[in-house]
Amino acid sequence: MTPQTLDYDLDSGLFNIKKIVCLVVDEAHRASGNYAYCNVIQKLEKENIGFRILSLSATPVSKLENLQAVISSLRCSMIEVMND
Repeated sequence: MTPQTLDYDLDSGLFNIKKIVCLVVDEAHRASGNYAYCNVIQKLEKENIGFRILSLSATPVSKLENLQAVISSLRCSMIEVMND
């Protein structure tokens, strides 16, 4: 499911937001500003339900400011960097 589809399904009531316990974010380096995953996370927080976020990205950010924006948007509490 794309983040845009999930965002739309939550807005239209096609998907019960209270059933989300873990949100897996792929391409996490894109998650800042008005990106759909950011909107979904804000909706989850408004419902005040317990949920976890697993954010994954194989693309490093080019600037430290961009990394901080992604960390804030995805509510990251821990970052693990892996390489060859």
